[in-house]
Amino acid sequence: QQSHYNRIYFAGANQPYRAVTVWNTVYEQYYEETGDPRTPWGLMEGFPEGDAALAFLGNQRVPFYQQRKYGNPDDDINLSSGWEMRLLEAENLLRNGSWQAAMDMINTRRAALGVPEFTATSLDEAWTHYKRERGIELWLEGRRMGDLRRWERDNVPGDLHPLEEPGNPASYLVADRSLCYDIPQNERQSNPNVPDQP
Repeated sequence: QQSHYNRIYFAGANQPYRAVTVWNTVYEQYYEETGDPRTPWGLMEGFPEGDAALAFLGNQRVPFYQQRKYGNPDDDINLSSGWEMRLLEAENLLRNGSWQAAMDMINTRRAALGVPEFTATSLDEAWTHYKRERGIELWLEGRRMGDLRRWERDNVPGDLHPLEEPGNPASYLVADRSLCYDIPQNERQSNPNVPDQP
């Protein structure tokens, strides 16, 4: 039965794991500033730290800020949503230079949720806000890496938040990070059509 559980919930529910933390992410600061209901997190009384130590931080445990988007092991994770489709429409507008119309779409959602609207004065700024908004809307739904890959491949304008920038000391993301998953060693060893190197 556990194979059908929401793994994001399970990894941070202290049953027994506290392996997923919002600490030092874009969403930690964003939720504190806006209270946006799409990115909720909170502290778990009596458990100030996660259960894993990070080697690059001198084997220290990091603060445990529990995501609250998924509150039960049987909570669904969206495969798609109407608002994601609106965001894809906004991205298409941006790709075609209609950044004001894209910002209107983004701000329609933000206004409905009661969070501050974004303001852009250029295509670059609109892309920056779009990248942020897509991360917020689809938080913990498994789309971010694909988005980052697509934007890098297509060399789209706009900045990521410093906590998402590879090589930025605040982010702890290595500068040469890959936007692909390695092919597992057992697959490379058992399938002659897969190269031996990852």
